[in-house]
Amino acid sequence: MARANSTESPQSELDDLSAQIATLKQDVSNLTKSLGELGTASKEAAKNGARRKAGEFRDAGEAQFNAARDQAEQYGQYAADTVRQQPAASMAVAVGVGFVLGMLTSRR
Repeated sequence: MARANSTESPQSELDDLSAQIATLKQDVSNLTKSLGELGTASKEAAKNGARRKAGEFRDAGEAQFNAARDQAEQYGQYAADTVRQQPAASMAVAVGVGFVLGMLTSRR
């Protein structure tokens, strides 16, 4: 801020104002630089967070897929064992299901 001293000359006051303006310009430049660095750091933190979450979701999806695959294999093994143990009943069930599906899908 300009001083109100009456002992200073107009040139001295101009020099003082110029120095203050130069200081303000430097401060604004430093603030701009700091804000840019903060924005870059925030962007990188957001990217890293998104990558971490994507990895967690991928791992959870793989676990669910593996659990579903294991369950399907167990059901398949159970069905194969049941057919071996009771072939006549299995054949009757297959014929019945085929007949019902045929009736449902026929065009009448």
